[in-house]
Amino acid sequence: MRGAARILFLIPLGILFGAIVATLVMLVLGANIPDFGEAFISAFIAAWKAFWAAFVETDDVDAPTRVLMRLWSLMMLILLAPVFVTAVIAELARMRGALVHMVLAGALTLLFPAAAGAPLSTATPAEQRAIACLFFTGAAAGFAYWLVAGRRRDEQPPAATQAS
Repeated sequence: MRGAARILFLIPLGILFGAIVATLVMLVLGANIPDFGEAFISAFIAAWKAFWAAFVETDDVDAPTRVLMRLWSLMMLILLAPVFVTAVIAELARMRGALVHMVLAGALTLLFPAAAGAPLSTATPAEQRAIACLFFTGAAAGFAYWLVAGRRRDEQPPAATQAS
């Protein structure tokens, strides 16, 4: 019964909580670290321009919806996917340490710029700070997941006590 409740309730709740924390950390880092904030604002402005162009400059009625769905997919790729994949890997391997969740989610969040073609080894100092912010966003999401769903270990049945 405990396993079913964990799978049906705690793990999805932990993933959702991790994505919410990742969003908050990304907003806080964007507001406090100039290089990351500039990249964050530039991405927001580019998204707004793409949406406005799809809304005004095209005759296709579904174009704004497609732009919003692409933006939603991109945000979920950054905020939700690392926590979800970390949860699946950690649960299958029965790894429940906070450090495992933090490092794995942070590393998976770093895969996003690498998959987009950003050269991580020759990044400028400003890009390195933005990459570090992405790692910390993923690490915070992994820690939030661990707080909700990862830190509860399967309790062992109490050892049979011998009657004296």
